[in-house]
Amino acid sequence: MNLNEFFGLLRTKKQTIASVVILFLAITAIFTFSQPLKYNSKSSVLVVQGFAPGTDQYAVSKSNEYIGNILAKVISSNLFYNDVISSGFNINKNYFSKINNINREMDKWRKTVQARAISDTGIIDIKIYHPDKQQLDQVAMAVNFILQSKHGQYHGLGSKVAIKIIDKPIISIWPTKPNIILNLLLAAIAGLIVSFYYIYLFQEKAFNLKLWPEFNVRRTKEKKVFNNQFVKPNIQLTDFRPPETNQATGLDRGLDFNTKQNNQEIDYPFRDDIRQPPDRENQDKEVESAATGEASRANSETKDFTPRGSINNLFLN
Repeated sequence: MNLNEFFGLLRTKKQTIASVVILFLAITAIFTFSQPLKYNSKSSVLVVQGFAPGTDQYAVSKSNEYIGNILAKVISSNLFYNDVISSGFNINKNYFSKINNINREMDKWRKTVQARAISDTGIIDIKIYHPDKQQLDQVAMAVNFILQSKHGQYHGLGSKVAIKIIDKPIISIWPTKPNIILNLLLAAIAGLIVSFYYIYLFQEKAFNLKLWPEFNVRRTKEKKVFNNQFVKPNIQLTDFRPPETNQATGLDRGLDFNTKQNNQEIDYPFRDDIRQPPDRENQDKEVESAATGEASRANSETKDFTPRGSINNLFLN
């Protein structure tokens, strides 16, 4: 099957494509809206180290990268979680686990707080997700406070390292997780790909998927006539005869036909003085009588003919 044939097949199976795409969108929508909608908070902190003048800049950048990676991993640890919960901010611990299960608490914490060190810059991006904006603000402030006040407990360099907040927590106006637009877009693309593959494998009409019945619409062609009105053309020739000769004038009577258009009968004669067609029956009788008269006249002439001599008289003389 070449590309043109495949495109032609797609045009005949639009309902199948629409059915598969709508199915994917429905499943994705159910899965998306079954999850709680969460808001997002973004903040950034910078790792600053005190080095003597003339220190190699490459060594400084590598040191910042090292400390940034350590702190990013520490944020998802149980020690940092306990420090945030006991920091004095109004954080609802039941959100992370309603029962005393440390594994569930840590799984929920890692899904709530995500940190990433940006290469060798010493910058740490922190993203926090929560369905409640107030709780989101409390968790974000607690995380930044613990990083600033207790970071020495995690890297061991003490006062040589300082943490500065370069971007305060900014809370999104609308929920950002799950990403509804992105999920539906990916579902539509996946539905198109699957529908194309399905049509390629099952080309028979019996495998077509239908969302609505097919209607056969018969389109009637219309023709524009006088006064900008559209009507169906209905022109019929009702009387069409070969040319005849008028015995009185010796002129051809021409064609005499009637045209029916838009349920109105219109006469189109070639001569104004002749409106009706000749009486065919009377004309045939006249022609027949004339032919009979000619035949009788010929017979009478044959009977009256008397030869002046016979063959016997010729030979005798």
